[in-house]
Amino acid sequence: MFVLSGFLLFEPGTLSSPTGHFVYTPSLAVINSQNNIPLDQDLEIEFITKGTNNLTIMPSGKMKLIELRCKNITMGKKMEYEDYSCSGNNVLKVKILSENLKINIRFGDMTQPVLNTVP
Repeated sequence: MFVLSGFLLFEPGTLSSPTGHFVYTPSLAVINSQNNIPLDQDLEIEFITKGTNNLTIMPSGKMKLIELRCKNITMGKKMEYEDYSCSGNNVLKVKILSENLKINIRFGDMTQPVLNTVP
């Protein structure tokens, strides 16, 4: 049995010629949003971004930003990145300095929280 699947995209109002254009919406997904890392230990937050948008790291509680990586490339130690783009896995590495830490990762207009409660 053979199955053929595919799609063509057409300009609005025409059905005669496909354009090949589509709308791509940037997205954000945090992999490990709940954590229990002890004080003075490193937490690696894994998340995925698709597309290009501004990226902002917003902590509530004490932490030390160690680095942000896109795949295996170090992107820096900033809290804000303009026009950030990484098609793949991102890792935000921080040192835990307070018992209850919440980090909001914002990518464009999407925000996902990451929580760490010290055991």
